[in-house]
Amino acid sequence: MAECEIITLSLTKEQKEAIEKLFEDNKWELTYQTIEEQKNLQPVPQERVQVCPYCFLSHCVATTNENSPWLGEGQTPSNYNPSVRKGLYRRFWKCISNLGGWDVEQYLRKKERLGEGRPNMVYHQRQVMSECVLKLVRSRYPNPHSVPYLGHKWE
Repeated sequence: MAECEIITLSLTKEQKEAIEKLFEDNKWELTYQTIEEQKNLQPVPQERVQVCPYCFLSHCVATTNENSPWLGEGQTPSNYNPSVRKGLYRRFWKCISNLGGWDVEQYLRKKERLGEGRPNMVYHQRQVMSECVLKLVRSRYPNPHSVPYLGHKWE
């Protein structure tokens, strides 16, 4: 039998009927509990989830995507690599955004700490790219040895 998960939903009557129909069509079991019954449930102990210390996600965004075809194989140090990296950073930005990484409490504290003393800081769509992503992308698309990395206007 497949592992089951208990979830709580707040639904309209139409949504409830649609879910019931979906379960009925697939011959899945659907059970209901009252709020009182849920209060009496004992929490199921979960394994300790390792969180990436850089992106603060349970599955590191860099490790998860390091074999993605869009990341490419990389290339030798080149003056063209900064523009390649910029496109990759945009993709990682979207990945982290889709995973809710920009709203993680540890990330928000880090961003606030890095922005201290900068009164003209623009916060809309301006995020601190995680070190795990920087390390991965820079290792695949490095600058020539004499060209320093510019950072992300936060460093």
